[in-house]
Amino acid sequence: MASIHTQTDQAKAKSNELLDILAETDHAPAQLAQQKQLIADLQTELAASDKRVAEASAHLASQLKSQEKSRTSLLRRLPPKAHNQGENYSEKGLKEELEYLSALQASSSEKQTNQTLTQQLFAAQTPLSHLESLAARHAQAQHALDALYDPTGTNPPAYSAAQKLPEEEDATKQLTTAAAAYHEVQTTAAAEAIAVPLLRDALRSMVSVLNAMRDATAAKIFADRGVPGKKPEETALTRAETQLSAARLAVTQARKRSACVPDMPVIDIERERLMRLMYSGNLDGEAGKRGVEEAAGRVKSAADAVDRMVTEAVARCREMDPLVRRRGEELRGARGELQRVRRAAFESRSLGERAG
Repeated sequence: MASIHTQTDQAKAKSNELLDILAETDHAPAQLAQQKQLIADLQTELAASDKRVAEASAHLASQLKSQEKSRTSLLRRLPPKAHNQGENYSEKGLKEELEYLSALQASSSEKQTNQTLTQQLFAAQTPLSHLESLAARHAQAQHALDALYDPTGTNPPAYSAAQKLPEEEDATKQLTTAAAAYHEVQTTAAAEAIAVPLLRDALRSMVSVLNAMRDATAAKIFADRGVPGKKPEETALTRAETQLSAARLAVTQARKRSACVPDMPVIDIERERLMRLMYSGNLDGEAGKRGVEEAAGRVKSAADAVDRMVTEAVARCREMDPLVRRRGEELRGARGELQRVRRAAFESRSLGERAG
């Protein structure tokens, strides 16, 4: 039979091995929990988006049917010359046409949102198996460490409180406190780490909105009034609204991860009003151009706000790093101290049992 000292040395080597595994995987449980919550949120949002896609498609089909009927009726009433010159719509005809275009934009935007959510869900699920593996390894190492100096071979140790040294009780309490403190900061750090790429996605979308608004401003605004169609400025405004929706979605997701992320400024491109300017014969091109430029100004302010969100989120992550390291060192120190005390208690009990 191995001597008490040999057993203790073997247990010490195993303890150091397990402590190293725990130190390497301490981050995994908190990160796994955050990743699972992100996946659950995305699944919920995707299910809601699936429903909105179906509703938007049905509404678009209804508007298309109504629009085709209205356009056929309009063309029948117009003199032949007007068919080629793009006569202005009647108010009713314009209203119906814009309602159709609005339904088309809404359907396109929701489909784009659905595609974005699908891609985000895939990206969120990609690291899941790796995090689950690390978390399982962490749990197994913790289980083995707790059982290492258990004289009964059970886990948790089955020996009575009277057999425990006061130092072991104190060290256990200190470890519990250190573990809770580490888990708190690691959970916050993991949440902020997820929020940063989401906010960067929002900023990229806002840059796309700005580019689309510049395209709309640079186009030959409202020079070709008449039957609505795929004019460059219309396409640009539609693209702007779609990207704006994507930015809002990304900020909303980031806010679910971190309470420090502020809400996105409320802005409205006023696409339908601008399209009325685009196709109405009652206002000149300059009025429409001013409307687009004003909307672009609002978008620029919102984009600047999202840019600040990214900067602040990155700063929070950097601020968290030293705190996470400090709490991690405290946790490792508390674990090491408990193992030292348990090792001494194990040796003391074993020697006492042999002496008896």
